[in-house]
Amino acid sequence: MMSKLWKDEAGFVVSAELIFIATLLVIGLLTGWVAVRNAVVSELTEVAQAIGSVDQSYSYNGRSNCASNTSGAFVTDTYNSFASGATTPTVNNINVATCP
Repeated sequence: MMSKLWKDEAGFVVSAELIFIATLLVIGLLTGWVAVRNAVVSELTEVAQAIGSVDQSYSYNGRSNCASNTSGAFVTDTYNSFASGATTPTVNNINVATCP
């Protein structure tokens, strides 16, 4: 029985072929997943740059008459100002001339 088992080669070629096909499949999948990863990283980089380049500055002019006045304001937030170490955006009040 041991001699018969030792000489039995039925299914050996099929197993070797399946291992070869599985190896090629895994190598192909790894290559495909690397391409997917690179595409996702590229898209996320573009989204991050788009969010970072949003302009958040605004300004409005003050109004005045002889009875009252309102000063204007101007705020600037430059690209990545918080990442470069700035603590807060600059705020400048614009004073409008009052009546004598």
